[in-house]
Amino acid sequence: MAMLALPAIAQANNGKLHDLKVYKTEQHVDLDGEFPGNYAHVHNYCRPGDQAIDGMWRIDHVDQANPQLDMFGDHRDVEVLRSYSDGHQDGDEAEWHFELRNHADGRAQVKLFTVCLDLTTESAGSPPHTHGLFVTPGRTQKVTLPVAGVHNFTTNGNFAPAANQECPANHIVVAPGYRVNSGRVRLTRSMPSANGRGWQWSFLAQTAPATIQLSYYCLRLSVNSAGAGPHSHPLHVEYEPAGLPGQNGNLGAFRSTRQIDCKDHHKGIVGWFSLHNPNHQWFLGMDPRIKSRAFHFWQNEDQANGFTHGLTCLRYRTGKQVAA
Repeated sequence: MAMLALPAIAQANNGKLHDLKVYKTEQHVDLDGEFPGNYAHVHNYCRPGDQAIDGMWRIDHVDQANPQLDMFGDHRDVEVLRSYSDGHQDGDEAEWHFELRNHADGRAQVKLFTVCLDLTTESAGSPPHTHGLFVTPGRTQKVTLPVAGVHNFTTNGNFAPAANQECPANHIVVAPGYRVNSGRVRLTRSMPSANGRGWQWSFLAQTAPATIQLSYYCLRLSVNSAGAGPHSHPLHVEYEPAGLPGQNGNLGAFRSTRQIDCKDHHKGIVGWFSLHNPNHQWFLGMDPRIKSRAFHFWQNEDQANGFTHGLTCLRYRTGKQVAA
């Protein structure tokens, strides 16, 4: 598994600001066209003590074969059963959990990515010191899809107790995930709520009933107090390219890629999307590219092709120090 740093861009520093460390890990997975090799259970790991804040996949290729009944024989046959932080399962927030199944006859190639956040800033100031970053414990909720079709879920509408329905003030959602426990479904929406403190998911149930466990964490937008004073620093985020709830657009026929870039001095940490016509559109995944995110889709020809996408961008350096 490769671990790649997302390098910083030169920016003036007054000596009191602290750099943040964001990086990604990735690995390649091959899925056979027959049982049992058509299933994979894989983990990506950040460095111990760091936080996995987004997990994603990119379906790269499915070998040509003779598709059978209930099969496309292409990228649309790769099912992502589970994509979530393993902190919910084994307490390791540095680990991201993936499970995939290939329903095509041909062999499939998939790349898996995790975006990681170091929970300690770089040292700065006089005397030199660091600050910790704070991420809340994970929150989970089981939901049911009783019939086939599209089902929408939100933290505000489906999570309990009430304290779990959105992040506290001055926090944003990170590490949104899901785990399919029964049924065959595919993800058609994963995006923030209007204030960035909640999340929205949609799934198309192909078989029903189905059950899914949804999950997310909250990143506080200020570091822990330390140093002279003591003091803290704010964290700055931007929602690209058009703020919340994201930018609308149209997809080209069949496979297409759309890319969103963060502003200077920011790095993409959580990507999001929504398919407007999910019966004829497929999300094939996304991949982090330092300060940008590439989104991959499949669009059936001659069908309504609207979609929404966006990227949460974190400035890689803290703001000025403030009283703790």
